[in-house]
Amino acid sequence: MPEEVPFWFWEHFRHLVKSLNPAAWIVGEIWQSAKAWVGPKYFDAVMNYAHFKDPVISFFIQRKISKEQFCETIESGLAEYPGLASHAMMNLLGSHDTWRIHELAAGNPFGLRLALIFQMTFVGAPHVYYGDEIGMQGKKDPDNRRPFDWDWEQRPEAVEMRSLYRDLIHLRLASPVLQRGSFSFLALGRGIVAYARELEGESMVVALNPGNTASQITLNRDYIFLKTFGAIQRNMDAVLLPANSALIACLGKTGKAR
Repeated sequence: MPEEVPFWFWEHFRHLVKSLNPAAWIVGEIWQSAKAWVGPKYFDAVMNYAHFKDPVISFFIQRKISKEQFCETIESGLAEYPGLASHAMMNLLGSHDTWRIHELAAGNPFGLRLALIFQMTFVGAPHVYYGDEIGMQGKKDPDNRRPFDWDWEQRPEAVEMRSLYRDLIHLRLASPVLQRGSFSFLALGRGIVAYARELEGESMVVALNPGNTASQITLNRDYIFLKTFGAIQRNMDAVLLPANSALIACLGKTGKAR
């Protein structure tokens, strides 16, 4: 763990690494808030347990915290670090040190789907622990380090999960606004977690309904729907999101290109 080594060591470490490769990405494995470690002297980013993994799993999958608590934690995390560091954060949902997300999400597949959508449309660098993309199970280490399931194509649920990952990753790679755009939460509808990503005249809106009932939002009809999850209904500027549904819409260059 980086905090078990003196600061001066990491300063020398960074100087050496950057002298060899200025584009090297230096990430620290720090579980708590790491404000003192992130910046031009030590790490470019950290494994974002405190300000990403913990709130995302607690809210979408385990339902332990409220929408307000979730949004507050996410905003606090963005304010904790420099802007460039936030865009480089290692945003993970699981790792070799944690239970696998599919084990945690047993009985709540919709919550897991919403967590993945948030991960792939949020600020930072999404990280996928091997096997999560095919729904591998595993509890406490070493159970979470099982050999990769090379027969995953024989399991329909694994094929479906991999397709979801693939679609979301392709969307992110094709959307500079998701890679480099600003982030802000929006108040669009009751119970809805909504936010905007904006970059150079392009605006992408993501709306997630983690609740058990449908909720209506108002969204300018000029927004083009890029991805929908669930039986979403649209009537002019009114959009109805059923329980456990999600919407990704865009206004600007990405929308016009599709």
